[in-house]
Amino acid sequence: GWPFLVSRTRPLSVSAEAIAGVNIGGAKVTDLDADGIPDLAPEDVDFAENARRLYTDGRYDRFLSDKDALYALAGIFHDPFLGFDTRSHEQLGYSRLLVKNDDTELKGELGADLAQENYVDGIDPNYQNILAARILIGVNHKFNDKVSFADTFEVYENVITFEDVRILNTAALTSTLSGKFSIKLSHGLIFDNVPVEGLRKFDQVSMVTLVASLL
Repeated sequence: GWPFLVSRTRPLSVSAEAIAGVNIGGAKVTDLDADGIPDLAPEDVDFAENARRLYTDGRYDRFLSDKDALYALAGIFHDPFLGFDTRSHEQLGYSRLLVKNDDTELKGELGADLAQENYVDGIDPNYQNILAARILIGVNHKFNDKVSFADTFEVYENVITFEDVRILNTAALTSTLSGKFSIKLSHGLIFDNVPVEGLRKFDQVSMVTLVASLL
């Protein structure tokens, strides 16, 4: 999901943002057949890489009023554990601020998304274009000046192959450490009804991130 924009300016103003990140992880795999019962003892297994995601995203918003905006975004990521050598996408849509007060913001978005999926070796076909409709609900709540919570829920519906539905949910708790640094605990859940060949429909990842504000 996208970082939730908390700043709003005068009508007909614009906003732009860009993010990039790397997530690499490893674990000791003791349940070889994924049946929930360990097949090996932890001391008999070496750490092995089980997560590798490199990504960058950019977004541009053109505000029509204090609550309405048109947006354009683009992004690309590399995640072989999800079956993607690269997956890029471009998106256009409409964003509406549904609730805004001193502590809470709730927004909804509707858009169209065009994705270019390049799969890892062994997947046939190795490339696919996907045109999807997108809906998003996002909430951002400040508990106090230092701690905030955000959650985004997205649904992508393939307009050509209707059974191809993707659902993404990302929740994050952020605490400010200083004027420019904060720490974020996040959990992402992905459901893909038509996953890449050989992979499961569900995937999830938890992360601890140190965030630096450069501006």
